Amino acid sequence: MKSQRKTSPKPREIPFYDPDDRELWFRGQLVKRLSQPADVQHLIFQAFQEQGWKRVIDDPLPPVAGKDPKEHLPQAITNLNRAQQVLHFFGRGAGTRIGWEPVE
Repeated sequence: MKSQRKTSPKPREIPFYDPDDRELWFRGQLVKRLSQPADVQHLIFQAFQEQGWKRVIDDPLPPVAGKDPKEHLPQAITNLNRAQQVLHFFGRGAGTRIGWEPVE
């Protein structure tokens, strides 16, 4: 009988957000640099970083007066995906959650 060799799973690769330089990195590649204020994107990246880059998290954005919360996060997701093709951000739960995945 052959001995089955067990291997440990490959460690999950996760992004890294540097809030001081306002840079998002993944697999050694700069994904996005927030050179303009981009406070909403900054808040989202910080929330993912604080939660260990879980694949899906609850909407971390504070309510904005006069703006439907179900439209606020989808607009932020559009902006996160703009001008980068390394990570794909997506919505879940009718505008109440946000997730990410690598673009393969």
